[in-house]
This record gives sequence, C-alpha cells and structure tokens, in this order.
Amino acid sequence: MEFDFLTPIWCVGEFLLHGQRFAEEFGGERAGLQVSLTWTGLAGRTLRNPEPARYIGIFGHSSQQEEVTSTLDIQDADRVSSVLPELVEEATRPLYEVFDFFNVPFQSIRAELDRMRK
Repeated sequence: MEFDFLTPIWCVGEFLLHGQRFAEEFGGERAGLQVSLTWTGLAGRTLRNPEPARYIGIFGHSSQQEEVTSTLDIQDADRVSSVLPELVEEATRPLYEVFDFFNVPFQSIRAELDRMRK
C-alpha cells in the first residue's frame, strides 16, 4: 500500500490553523495548544509521490513501524499562522522518519502550505 507524502503536510497545516482559530475564540488572549498526533497502519506502506514532476527522488521509502506519535506544545496559539511551516515540519518529522528516515525538505513543506492556503 502507498502513502501520499503530501497529505500529512496539508492535513496537519489545516488542523493547526483550525486549532489557532479555536484557541482565539474560546481561549482568550494567552491561549496555547497542546497537540498530539498519532498515525497508525504504517507498517508495510511505501511513500507515494503524487507529483513526480515537482518532487524528484521520492520512491522506495517504506515503513516497518506500525504507528508513530508526535506532540507539539504551542505556547502562543495566535502565532500559529506565522510559524506554520516550522510547526508542520516539527509535527511530521517523526512520521517521515519511520519511512527509512525520509526527510521532507523544508522548502517543500513551505511550498505545499502556500498552495494549501490559496
């Protein structure tokens, strides 16, 4: 089975932006976010590149691990949108590492989040 390597970037980005809006609405001025993300069903899956023309060399990375969890402790939720690429990188790094220590280039994360926000 394949695992689209772009999907977590978009999903985590959207989730964090929703978390920011929720914290602003219900948490007040000094609201923070504590986020725990768990991906399951990873064992035996291989990274899939949905856009081979844009992202070269993403093939053959597979996971032997069934699940992985990452956590974020965001002190100032109102800053999420301004540091979104950094937060998404931090949140997804453990996920991509179970795929043969695959590393998504930071500029790719930034580009995908820019596309998501359009």
